[in-house]
Amino acid sequence: MIAVGFDFDHTLGIDNKLERTAFVQIAAAYAQADGYMPDDAKSANAIEAALAKFRGGRLCVEAALDEAFSVVFGHHHAQAVEDFRDLAIAMVPRYVEALPGVREMLVCLDENSMRRAVLTNGWSPLQETKAAAVGEFSAVLVSERIGHRKPFPEAFFHLMDALQTDASDIWFVGDDPVSDIGGALSVGMTAVWFNWEERPYPAELPPPSHTIAHMDELAALLLCHERSTL
Repeated sequence: MIAVGFDFDHTLGIDNKLERTAFVQIAAAYAQADGYMPDDAKSANAIEAALAKFRGGRLCVEAALDEAFSVVFGHHHAQAVEDFRDLAIAMVPRYVEALPGVREMLVCLDENSMRRAVLTNGWSPLQETKAAAVGEFSAVLVSERIGHRKPFPEAFFHLMDALQTDASDIWFVGDDPVSDIGGALSVGMTAVWFNWEERPYPAELPPPSHTIAHMDELAALLLCHERSTL
């Protein structure tokens, strides 16, 4: 029986720039408390630059947030970092949306007893909270918590452990050609590129096992594969 692993952001759901919005709000609140006008554009640029370093593996999340607040305030601000984390998590119900067809696809997996888990780069507990907003999973593995990031094989080994099966029996679905598709292929998983944004696939990378543009295509592929192996 196939088990399915999913990336989260831009695969299962989108968060409508939740982190940027939360950061700008926290920075504005602290600026006003200190008696000066907040610079929302500066705050937005600071958090985007810091998060890019975090997502690229150059900084841990704490260092990235500390850097962003230092740019805005000119000094470290540990309490602002904590307030940002709390606000971002609280904003999940209002900002996170399942992509079209995701909930129906998860129902189909349930009906066919296919196990599923999420493997996502990001920070905890934000990513776990976002995943819970779109559905239930056997496990939600977040890079900050497991200590490994996609596309490194160690991250996918955690997924194999969570799904309790070999790489050859796992289909991994994601939107990123490098971290999702390349990472899954490197450990022997079937890699499904979810290209709902209609982007070109990098010619220099190994091609995905399958390409889909809508989640109902995934359910059809999985069921076809299962029937062919009976």
